[in-house]
Amino acid sequence: MRIDIRAQPPDTFGEVFWRRAIPSVLHAKNAVLDEIVSVIANRYLCTPDDESHVRLCLDEALVNAIRHGNREDPAKPVHVEVFGDDTGWGVIVRDQGQGFPAGDVADPTAGENLFREGGRGLLLMRELMDQVCFFAGGAGLFLSRRCSPRPPAPPE
Repeated sequence: MRIDIRAQPPDTFGEVFWRRAIPSVLHAKNAVLDEIVSVIANRYLCTPDDESHVRLCLDEALVNAIRHGNREDPAKPVHVEVFGDDTGWGVIVRDQGQGFPAGDVADPTAGENLFREGGRGLLLMRELMDQVCFFAGGAGLFLSRRCSPRPPAPPE
């Protein structure tokens, strides 16, 4: 699977409304995921039906940063920034790893990879997000998604 890696992330939009440095331990990520999904949902930037997609993509991003980037070293934080406006939201995840070469990601849909345990996270992110971009040699990830249309407010 071809992965393009830029020097810098794309421009963010709107305001940053959540920012944390989290330890690189997998057991800490679920509380972070709950908090991020709640922040996005409470700002009406995703529908209840989209919350599971948001959580899945963010989970993949955090697991990759913790496991592959920082090698589960709790002394190396993963930096997460959530931003957005009334048109959508985005997340930047940065780890302190070395990144990865663009050609190092096997295509999970290729016959020889169908039964491999890993490799589907990037495919899922690409399918569920509007923009997926790696930067800083692969040590940074930019995800964004435009808002789903909101139903009109009920008449008063």
